[in-house]
Amino acid sequence: MKPYNDTETSQFIYREFSQDIDEDELVWHRDQRDRRVTVLNETDWQFQFDNEIPQVLKDTIFIPKNIYHRVIKGTGNLNIQIQEL
Repeated sequence: MKPYNDTETSQFIYREFSQDIDEDELVWHRDQRDRRVTVLNETDWQFQFDNEIPQVLKDTIFIPKNIYHRVIKGTGNLNIQIQEL
C-alpha cells in the first residue's frame, strides 16, 4: 500500500499525502521518468534531493529521472500535481 492517494487524468497525477501518515513511510526513492511537481496548497512539508539540504515545498520542482529524493512530513495534508515528462 502506498503512503498517498492518487487521482489520474490524461495529463496529470494529483497526489495527496495525509497529515496522519507515518514518517517511516516516506522513503528515499527515484522515479523512472522526469517529473514536474507543482504544490497545490500552502504547506511546511519539505523536499530533499540526495546530498542536498531539505527545502520547503512550494511552487514547482523539476525532478530528473533516477535521482534519489524524498518528501519530509510537515503539518496538514500535502497536495501536489505531477506531470511526467
